[in-house]
Amino acid sequence: MANFSFPLISITEGAAHLHIPDMNQYRVPTEAPVFYNFLMELNRDVAILAVKTYQASHNDPLTILLPLAATGVRGIRFQLELTNIHRIILNDVSLQAYTLMEHNLRLNHLSGLIEIQNTDAIVFLNKFAKRGQRADVIDIDPFGSPTRFIDSAIRALKMKTGLICLTATDMAPLCGVTPAACLRKYGGKPLRTEYCHELAVRLCLNALITTAAKYEIGITPILCYSIDHYIRVYALLQSGALKADATLQELGYIVHCFKCDYRSSTKNLLSLGSNCPDCGTSLDHAGPLWLGALYDTAFCERVLSENAQMHLRTKKRIKKMLQFILEEASGPLTYHNVHRICRQYKLSAIPMPELLGDLQSQGFFASRTHFSRVSIRTNASRAQIAETIKKFNEYK
Repeated sequence: MANFSFPLISITEGAAHLHIPDMNQYRVPTEAPVFYNFLMELNRDVAILAVKTYQASHNDPLTILLPLAATGVRGIRFQLELTNIHRIILNDVSLQAYTLMEHNLRLNHLSGLIEIQNTDAIVFLNKFAKRGQRADVIDIDPFGSPTRFIDSAIRALKMKTGLICLTATDMAPLCGVTPAACLRKYGGKPLRTEYCHELAVRLCLNALITTAAKYEIGITPILCYSIDHYIRVYALLQSGALKADATLQELGYIVHCFKCDYRSSTKNLLSLGSNCPDCGTSLDHAGPLWLGALYDTAFCERVLSENAQMHLRTKKRIKKMLQFILEEASGPLTYHNVHRICRQYKLSAIPMPELLGDLQSQGFFASRTHFSRVSIRTNASRAQIAETIKKFNEYK
């Protein structure tokens, strides 16, 4: 094993063989000299599946940029597990990361096939902003917020067909624990609600959309999810002022009553009263945020199909997540925590399939949601959900 100033261990992930810092020596991954998080393997697995699916509709070989590459694992896996690659360029501002990437490329016999750079991520992205040098795919996977990299990433992507992939791990701001930080970073107000993880995705999309619109570029989300300690966004660029305007038209607000859990969406806060229509309590709001679809179902179905054909350690989790996404994709905004409803109305919990089936038999949309294992997505009101649970308890 190479001579580094910190202890290394050998691992495999996907098709890649890697040397990474021995994480047992550090309390958290961020304390290691070069960042690697075992918990993000699913993130990287989905990235492989998503780019592979995206690639199927593009004939030309792909150029992929990774401005925050750390150990190089994501880029190495792209090279080994995808086909029809033109260029993969990895970058990290850390010299230790650059040296370890170089070592891991040799370990996987990829020296000369993958380019690596050692500079600031924004400086790196700006190098590709000229026409003819732009990338097909940019994957931004920071510790914290991706927003300060979005402007440079938009300019470094092909404006008509580019795929941007964003990770955000700063869930405290996005979920309303530190709302001022969310407003600064994402340009929208969060709310600490039971559906805050969905709001987090929609707030991240607000930052992406408003940044892209400055360059007359529209954004189409194709796969967005929240899992473990982070959110992830995959979106396509569409060049043109009309595309940008159409995307901006889908920004708005979600209003919420913290007394009775009423919620609604609007593109104009002034069009709604300040009090809850159900109980009269003052309403709060989140936004501006994205009110449109979070998924392209055809794309998600193809990702699910790709997952079935690959041998990934996180295969079962990905399958379950994508199945829930496909179930909820056509549903209304926000979801309801069933356990919380049972506590509020002093009811016994009932099996989720029975609850969903009963709501569907009443004519409501009802599905599970990948955002929360104890929640459902439905256009039934809170009271209607509670009444359905109550009737089941009475007749069981």
